[in-house]
Amino acid sequence: GIDREALKPLQNVLEKDSKSLEKLRSHLTSSSSLDRLQYQKLIENAAKVAHNHKALLKARQESSQKMSEIILLQIACARTLISERKQ
Repeated sequence: GIDREALKPLQNVLEKDSKSLEKLRSHLTSSSSLDRLQYQKLIENAAKVAHNHKALLKARQESSQKMSEIILLQIACARTLISERKQ
């Protein structure tokens, strides 16, 4: 299993700035408790998370744009109905 003590620097990354990332990278590459395969998997997982988060944000933006279009169509329809009733 993974040595919990070796993962403490990862928590620092989440709580601090990019300097902590360099410390983590340095610690992991020199640590005997995490081998290079585990380090590589950690990096790959972080890349996957970043990729999926980017896709989520893009999908959310597209959804918001579609909702905006729907709302504008509803407003136009309501204006048309109000205009027709006035005549």
